[in-house]
Amino acid sequence: RVVFIPHHISHAAASFYISGLEEAYILIVDGSGEYKCTSVLRGKGLDINEVLSFKIPHSLGWFYQGVTEFLGFIPNRHEGKTMALASYGVKNEEIENKFSKVIRLDERGSYRYDARYSFLGVHSFGKIYSDKMVEVFGMPRRHNNDISERDKSLAYYAQSILEEAVSGIVKDISKRDDYKGNICIAGGVGLNCKMNGALAALDCVDNIFVPPFPNDSGSALGAALYLSKKIGFNPRRKMEHAYWGPGFHEHEIERAIRLSGLKFRKDLEIEKTAARLIAEDKIVGWFQGRLEAGPRALGARSILANPLRRWVSQHVNDKVKHREVWRPFAPAILFEDRDDYIKNSKDSPFMALSFTVSDRVREIIPAVIHVDNSTRPQFVKKDVSLRFWKLINEFKQISGVPVVLNTSFNDNEEPIVSSPAEAIKTFNSSGMDYLVMGDFIISK
Repeated sequence: RVVFIPHHISHAAASFYISGLEEAYILIVDGSGEYKCTSVLRGKGLDINEVLSFKIPHSLGWFYQGVTEFLGFIPNRHEGKTMALASYGVKNEEIENKFSKVIRLDERGSYRYDARYSFLGVHSFGKIYSDKMVEVFGMPRRHNNDISERDKSLAYYAQSILEEAVSGIVKDISKRDDYKGNICIAGGVGLNCKMNGALAALDCVDNIFVPPFPNDSGSALGAALYLSKKIGFNPRRKMEHAYWGPGFHEHEIERAIRLSGLKFRKDLEIEKTAARLIAEDKIVGWFQGRLEAGPRALGARSILANPLRRWVSQHVNDKVKHREVWRPFAPAILFEDRDDYIKNSKDSPFMALSFTVSDRVREIIPAVIHVDNSTRPQFVKKDVSLRFWKLINEFKQISGVPVVLNTSFNDNEEPIVSSPAEAIKTFNSSGMDYLVMGDFIISK
């Protein structure tokens, strides 16, 4: 029997039911699900009920996609580039005034998107944005062209408008009598950690939960959870980790290494050895346990480096990940040391929230702080990810800093590696110095 679960209900269940919160307001922001683009729902116990929604064409997701495509990036794929580029932009009154024609915000937590800039009209230049965008903002950037100051400002305002729109919605929600300070996020725009961080920083938000898969990759889980509730089961639980993918036995890892012909050895103090290599400025591929669910590397399929060196971020971008050198990296921080680096932090196990750090912290770990002093940390708990915690703790013993640079184990435009063979292939084709899989350490 096939049961259809509404798209935004699936998103809501995939966040609220695994949040560990007894009740919360749930904000869904994406391109669209059926005819809805943004929804607010209330979860309490097992119940999830819609409070309000913004219907097509009023889509923050498509608005952000349109700007992403206009900037020469691939829509529905490179929105993270737009988010990163936004930090390089500056205020520009002319561009701000032009954006006021595209999307209008009001103080009551509402917005209106002009469909003529994406859904309607001729599309001579892009699939998402219409020719009216070109009429207002000028010619779009082509993907191989240099990024101009105008492009940076376009990204800046797209990000600012997104943050202002969702913040307005949450502030309006907070005025309701049944609001308890808890917010859950889902929908594809929930991958925007800067937006999530802006919400987390609001005075009216005490707790915020973003699952490791807020985009459509989490919809299947949400649909299953919601249906299980409908037929009498209790789907509520707190998801502490995202390690739900494939894992590999030691003999499978060793066989793959032997087939590769690479030099390797077994090391029973692998966390200490890997930490020492990172402290020596080596780039280490880290392959442990089961693959993470969702698009973020969380210490199972990661590339690790020394966050203390300013040059490391550019080196990893250029020689290892083969991507734009201006894109930032994230830190993995021991949970118990988080307050020494992130002030007013909220729990962030899935690298979903961005925080602003002090100049002191930027001086300590410059490789994982973006140009605007923001960073997107993963707080690593000992009882959740023991081996990764041990590695970071060993690095702390060497350097005095409980932080490593952590990025996904993949080359540019490729998925995160899953199997040992995929890890070896990516290791061979990149500038990584060492590969650690299980208790084995591999060098070129």
